Amino acid sequence: MLAEAVRTGVSARAVGRATGAKLQPSSDGGLETLRAEAARLGFKPTPRRRGDLHVIVLNECPFADLAVDQPEAVCELHVGVAEGIAVRAGGL
Repeated sequence: MLAEAVRTGVSARAVGRATGAKLQPSSDGGLETLRAEAARLGFKPTPRRRGDLHVIVLNECPFADLAVDQPEAVCELHVGVAEGIAVRAGGL
């Protein structure tokens, strides 16, 4: 995804958003789609619930070394993926 952003000149967040919007939502809903994609990417997510609020804790960043130097690329890419999933799933 980062290579696509560099190649096309599109922001990392926009590339992530487009990628997330292409993912088929889980039959269990958008939150499960987001959890599964975070797991696939290596974040070791843990879903939690705080009252009516659903939270997915990303316990480990598989891109931590790169994210320290380039958070505007790495972190924004993953925020975009989450946004794309939310839009495709009709909100979370």
